Amino acid sequence: MKFQELSYCSFRGRPGSCSRFPGAARLSNGRLVVLYDDGKDSFSAEHDMRIAFSTDSGRSWQDGGVMYDSSALGLAHRFTDSCKPTAIDNDELVSVGYGFIRENSEEGLEEYALKHGGFPESHNTFSFSGDGGKTWKVPSFIGHRFETALELSGPALWCAEEKVLLVFGPPFVLKGHRQQGVVLGSRDRGKTWEQYGTFFDSPSVAPWEVRSLREKSGRIWLVIWAYDFEKQAHLCNQLVYSDDLGRTWSPPLSTGIRGQAANLFIAEGKKHILYTVREGENTGIYCAEFSLESDNALSVGKSVALWSASGMAGAQGERIEKQFRALKFGQPSMTCLGGNEYLLLYWSCEADGYAIRARVLEVSAS
Repeated sequence: MKFQELSYCSFRGRPGSCSRFPGAARLSNGRLVVLYDDGKDSFSAEHDMRIAFSTDSGRSWQDGGVMYDSSALGLAHRFTDSCKPTAIDNDELVSVGYGFIRENSEEGLEEYALKHGGFPESHNTFSFSGDGGKTWKVPSFIGHRFETALELSGPALWCAEEKVLLVFGPPFVLKGHRQQGVVLGSRDRGKTWEQYGTFFDSPSVAPWEVRSLREKSGRIWLVIWAYDFEKQAHLCNQLVYSDDLGRTWSPPLSTGIRGQAANLFIAEGKKHILYTVREGENTGIYCAEFSLESDNALSVGKSVALWSASGMAGAQGERIEKQFRALKFGQPSMTCLGGNEYLLLYWSCEADGYAIRARVLEVSAS
């Protein structure tokens, strides 16, 4: 595949702020809605979810303000969350995500994890918007059997024919805990959730930053950023697939790509993995075409560089909590804008903070 950049812009909530972890949804009229995390720095609890809009296919963006007032949750301490939007029936939007209750607003999550060997009290959230993302209901907590929140870092998957909302992620646990990848489903617009299946299970390998893709056939694909706590090493990205709405899953299939924070998209009828490289010299965002050769074997094509992140390598040889603290870019996604145009969305650092990057790309066959 060939990718030609048609436009580029960046935005953030306020001058000098830290804007990260964007997620995009496209409405039937072409309007784009982005939710992203925005705060005074990358570690404190002083941040909110913020909204941005585009009516010209990602060429320019308008600020939509704060998504909701966190004080409306009625909690004793600050709840800081991160969520992504998904368009469902009649252009209604749903956001899903996770957040932490922060008694000490100045203590970063990574600092807390290094000190206590785990994360503070956490919860999963969902919220709805009926006006194209302009206003959102105060989030509700997702009920499930796990003691911690699930890392729902990607958007929910809306299965329109079945009227089912699916989310995918592992419980927030660190070294010394069994690692699982869990599927939750709701058929009543988030009022109740049930565990549909388990897509990953390991004594020491964590399935982080899960992103989903559904083919026209109904097959669901997930990409996993795999981290081995015992070896203290990043493994190659893994793919799993399900043909029964997430009830059962294939064994993990290695892509041969060692990319942190990956995503999936379809272009020109071909499936692609979109991923970040944060170690070594060739840091940046890449993509590669993939297909299933047999039930247990992938064919992965040559990687194409979409953006160079020269000088933005993360911490290496450190505990994963310190690596999280040193992140300088990531969480790429690709949204089809119609025809052969796509929006590449991610975040990266600047001299005085972090910004959301929006690149419109034209995709063509090689």
